[in-house]
Amino acid sequence: MSSIGLIINSKSNRNLSMVDDLLYAAKQGDSNPRRPSVRVDVLDGIEGLGSALDSMGKNNVETLMIAGGDGTIQAVFTDILNHQRFETMPNFTLVPCGMTNAIAKDCGLAGAPVKAFDQFLFRYGQDNEHGQGQIQSATRGLIRTSLYKQNPVYGFFIGAAGFHSAVQYSRSTVQAKGAKRSVALFATTVSFILKAGLDPDKTLETIDLEFLSGHAPHVPTHDQKALFLATTLKKLGAGLYPFWGQGEGAMQVTTVKYPTKKLLRAAPAITRGKQLPWFDENGIHSWCTDEMKTRFTGPIVFDGEIFQCDEQHISSFSVSDHVKFLY
Repeated sequence: MSSIGLIINSKSNRNLSMVDDLLYAAKQGDSNPRRPSVRVDVLDGIEGLGSALDSMGKNNVETLMIAGGDGTIQAVFTDILNHQRFETMPNFTLVPCGMTNAIAKDCGLAGAPVKAFDQFLFRYGQDNEHGQGQIQSATRGLIRTSLYKQNPVYGFFIGAAGFHSAVQYSRSTVQAKGAKRSVALFATTVSFILKAGLDPDKTLETIDLEFLSGHAPHVPTHDQKALFLATTLKKLGAGLYPFWGQGEGAMQVTTVKYPTKKLLRAAPAITRGKQLPWFDENGIHSWCTDEMKTRFTGPIVFDGEIFQCDEQHISSFSVSDHVKFLY
């Protein structure tokens, strides 16, 4: 039976109460030959991540499970690729244990984390024993982000301008009231759109964005944006997916020009990825690409983590490795 590894971030939002249950489920393979053995590393945040992944690589782990949120997942891929921890890239399985779990909603285990984890290990054993095809898979491209004076960062979802404002609003207002995961995502989206539509000047953070490459022919090379989004995921949760672009490329990109026009009227279609005939003429664009080179100053939110862009230097976003997820 192929080798499985499990990384648990004990500080992820939901893990504090679940570590013992995850460990118990993982250890069932020690006494049950029909379940896989699991090599486990429990981390205090992401401290010790490099050593844990190095050990997984040296022990030829073929499927690496990650119990954590979007930031933990990003940290794992960034460390693996920047330090070449594996001779052959393993398959991955995501156990949703963070606040929003946008990545896991697309290509991770569904349902209560411990139960989903336990059922996955059972199905994994069944597949290896009987070849029943109970394990599904999905392949997604990693976005490689190169920023000034930083090693490349690898992940799946980027947002800037109004998206950064929305994240700050969610953390200070929506999540602070106890809303979590899909409820928090939906509540943030609806309330923030209403707030931005009624008073965009006070609500929306903007960026002066210059495209050096990777923009669609109908997209202006240089103007001010109220929204900048990019992802290789196929869904985000809560029925939201603000991308409708056509063409080649694994990375979907959406931008909204500032000053915004008809934002409240456009919002229902934008959030569901539906293009309206008047979008282009009002500065609302979506397209596909494998690489963008940009210049702008301001923070970006990359899988929930905040990074800074500097317009004096080129910030590039490109689809690099493609990884396989099992669920």
